[in-house]
Amino acid sequence: MATTAKKINGTQIPSPHDWRTTDDDEVNKRRLRARQESFTISNLDPQHPVFSNFRVASGSGLTYSVEIRDVRQRQFACGCVDFRTNGLGTCKHVEAVLLHLAARFRRLFKAAQQNGSNRIEVVVDSNADTLRMHNGHGELPDALQKWFDAEGNLASPDLSGECAITALKQLREAGFPQIRISQEVAGWLENRRRAAERKQLRREYELKQMMRDALDVNARLRPDIVVLDEETRTPLQEAIHNLARALAVENRLPGPASLDDAVLPPLSQCWNEALPLLRSFVAEAAQPWKPVADALDKMAPARNA
Repeated sequence: MATTAKKINGTQIPSPHDWRTTDDDEVNKRRLRARQESFTISNLDPQHPVFSNFRVASGSGLTYSVEIRDVRQRQFACGCVDFRTNGLGTCKHVEAVLLHLAARFRRLFKAAQQNGSNRIEVVVDSNADTLRMHNGHGELPDALQKWFDAEGNLASPDLSGECAITALKQLREAGFPQIRISQEVAGWLENRRRAAERKQLRREYELKQMMRDALDVNARLRPDIVVLDEETRTPLQEAIHNLARALAVENRLPGPASLDDAVLPPLSQCWNEALPLLRSFVAEAAQPWKPVADALDKMAPARNA
């Protein structure tokens, strides 16, 4: 079976039966489809004729969003599955927009190829799972240096992407129209929000489990015994320690390294009226256990529902 490559409209295309294709071959396939298929292309921000966002309606009736960031270095984005999965940084929709721009804005497109973009781009850095800012024409304006460093990274790892995006939108409205927040940022923020939500749900589940383990001790100890010996005292000590760990998680405090730490600041403030009983029980082996277990049990309704 022949696997000879051929040229179509000046584009080198490998045989469809040849699976040994290079990245260039795969890009050329998409360029050919962009030439051969029918697309309706509209600029969503006409004040930026080249470095803009475009709506691309294909012949199948589906519509995709294409972002042209840098023609010279070929930095693009598209909402289609092929763009997200092929690893090429392009797709037929991107190539269709490039063909459209080259034909309709020949002089501007050539200048864009030579000079790059004049926009300040806020994009997702997937490898670092953060936001980056690119400015093709020099240093970042002073107003943006609060959020991004000279390398274009978020200025502090403690800064949230949500806060930065909100501030950048305000700056854009206040006199920096060249700022563009990539169409990929919204999806990235949503994924982070969902991940944080899952983490919080897991935290709450673990918190409830620790509290259940701590409060179950009341049911295991015999009420006719007033003072516990060393062996039976241990479960209640562990219950106090476990509940202290749960309170530390709940209140975003350092976890107690020991039982003594559980009744010392800053965790001591979390015990409220139970603190004197707990301190006495931790300090003195001869203290009755029942009031301590009851005090722990009273903490259950609000937390163990």
